[in-house]
Amino acid sequence: SNTTRTLGAISDATSSSTVYRGNDALYVLNRDAGRITKVSASGVSTIVLPNSIKTASNATLPIVALNGEMLAVLSGNDFAYDEDASQPTSASIVTLYSLKDFSKLKEINIGKRNDILGLSLSPDNSFVVAIGNSSLTSYEIKSGKNGLSVPAVSIDANTPTWKDNTS
Repeated sequence: SNTTRTLGAISDATSSSTVYRGNDALYVLNRDAGRITKVSASGVSTIVLPNSIKTASNATLPIVALNGEMLAVLSGNDFAYDEDASQPTSASIVTLYSLKDFSKLKEINIGKRNDILGLSLSPDNSFVVAIGNSSLTSYEIKSGKNGLSVPAVSIDANTPTWKDNTS
């Protein structure tokens, strides 16, 4: 439109934040402060994550994904950078929460894994993808079943972009 509209200011440092695209806004997750800043056409607002949500991490980044309706959180095992690291003894769990009130919607057991770099939610909340060191594995949210597993193209990418609701 060739016009600039100021929505508000965000004081979080870019280096401590990860940006997710939702259907209605951009969501900026501040990993240090435990909060989400929602940037939409109606302005800027803050969502505080409850202390009860415990995340696994990839270095200092929590392994989460969000869109406008859901928050997916990996818990259980952190990413292990050392290839000789011992196998995890507990299962990794992806827990899905409502972004409105943080009520628990579903848990998906993805097995004993410590290679998860990131998570991604489909735009329609039908699938969650676990981005592993060597594979991307999709899980159908309704059933919790593994839908598809493909080799990872690059271990540098931990947030894939969705073309549509299924790819």
